Formats: sequence, C-alpha cells, structure tokens
Amino acid sequence: MPPRCLETRRTPEGFRRRRYEQDGVRFTTIEVPLEVWKGSVRHDQVPRRLEAWRRGQDAKLQKHVALALLVEGWKPAAVANHTGFTERAIQRWKRNLK
Repeated sequence: MPPRCLETRRTPEGFRRRRYEQDGVRFTTIEVPLEVWKGSVRHDQVPRRLEAWRRGQDAKLQKHVALALLVEGWKPAAVANHTGFTERAIQRWKRNLK
C-alpha cells in the first residue's frame, strides 16, 4: 500500500514538512530546495543513512505486526518466534498495551 499523507505544514524556514503513514508506521519528510540540499549534505553519507532509516522503518513495521498478533491473542513466546524479537521485549510491549 502506498504511503498516505496525514498532514502538510510549513517549517519556520518555509520548507514543506509532511507526515505519512504506511502499513501502520508513521514517518515525516521535508522538502528542501536542491541548492540547499547540495550545499548542506555529505553525499557519501546518504546511502548509509538511507539504509539505516529503512532498517528502522522495517523494525517499526515488525513491531506493529507483533502488537497486532498480541491483540489477536497470541502468546508472547509465539509472537517472539514469529517476529524475531526477544520474548522479553514482547512481554514488555504487552504490558504497555494495557
């Protein structure tokens, strides 16, 4: 499913800031003029940071799946086995759901 834009606002500097949601995971983007981007970003760092961001998004999606399974009534051990998180983390999330 493509990301759904939840809101668009202007930053104090005048850039567009957008919040999106995709598969239960929320993230924020900002539109920066290309001249500003090229002048302020180390381009050798972009691929590494982009990959780290994608890993974080994948982890948030997996946590969302784990919470959905807990709500369905799965046991923490089964959820941990299915998602790859530790059973202790699943138990903590279950406790915080209530």
